[in-house]
Amino acid sequence: MKEIRSRSIGTFFALALFCAFSACMLLVLMTGANVYRKSLTANDERYYERTALAYVKTKLRGGNIAGGVSIEAYGDGDALVLSEEIGGTIYKTYIYTAYGAMREIFTEEGFRIDPFEGSVIVPVGGLSFEFADSGLLKMTLESTGGDIIVSYVSILDGEEASWD
Repeated sequence: MKEIRSRSIGTFFALALFCAFSACMLLVLMTGANVYRKSLTANDERYYERTALAYVKTKLRGGNIAGGVSIEAYGDGDALVLSEEIGGTIYKTYIYTAYGAMREIFTEEGFRIDPFEGSVIVPVGGLSFEFADSGLLKMTLESTGGDIIVSYVSILDGEEASWD
C-alpha cells in the first residue's frame, strides 16, 4: 500500500512539474510573439515614413521647375502641387492625404477630381507642406502611430537649379 501511495505522490509531483514547465514555456512563447508583433508594426511604420518622404523628395527633384511648385487645399488638408507644361497644356500633380493615405493625382489644369480617386502611395496619419525660407519646402509627416517627422527640401524659387 505504501508503495502505491509513494508512486502516486511521485507521479503527481512529476505531472505538477510538467504542468509548471508547460505554463512557463507558454508564457515565454506568448511574450516573444508579442515582442515580435510590436517589432513588425514598428518596422512597417518606419518603412511607410521613409517611403512617403522619399517619394515626395523624388517627385520634387524630378519635376522641380521654377515657379512650378505650389501648395493648395485638397483632400484632408494641403496638397503639394507640381505644375508642368506638356505639348502646350499645363498638367498638375497633386500629392496629398485623404482617407488615411498619402495619394497622388496627375490631371490637366482646371479639372477637379475627387480626392478618393487618387492613387494610394502609403498609409499615413497626415502630411502637410509649407514654404519655409526662400527655396525651402517644409514637409511635416504624421505616421499612422502618431509620430511626427519634419523634413526640408530645396526647391527652385524662380531660378534654375543645379543638382551638383
